[in-house]
Amino acid sequence: MHEPDLNRTPRRAALDELEDDAAFEEFWRLYPRREGRGAARRAWDIALRRADRDAEGILVGLRSQLHRLSPPSAGGVDFRPYPATWLRDERWRDGEEPDGLQFLPAAHGSTQEAT
Repeated sequence: MHEPDLNRTPRRAALDELEDDAAFEEFWRLYPRREGRGAARRAWDIALRRADRDAEGILVGLRSQLHRLSPPSAGGVDFRPYPATWLRDERWRDGEEPDGLQFLPAAHGSTQEAT
C-alpha cells in the first residue's frame, strides 16, 4: 500500500488510508468499465505513488477522458481498457502537453498542387 514514511504519525497514516479509499471509490464509481476491482485497487495504490499522491489529478484526468471511454459498439466488443490497465499506463496523463510546448492547428484549405 503506502511506502513507509518515518515522519508520518499513525493518525496521519490512518487518515491518508481513508482518503485513498474514498478517492478509489470515486474512481471506481466514475470509470465506465467495472471489471477487475482487486487489480484496479492495487494499480490505484501504485498510481498514487507515481502521481506524488495526487488522487485529484488522477480523477481530473479520468473526468476529462470520459467522453472517449464510451460504451462498447453495437457489436458488443469492448475496447475500453480495464481500470487497472488505465491506471498502470498512467492514462490520466494522456492529453497533457509538456510545459512550453504548444501545438498549432493545421492550416485550413492548404493543398499541394500536383505538377
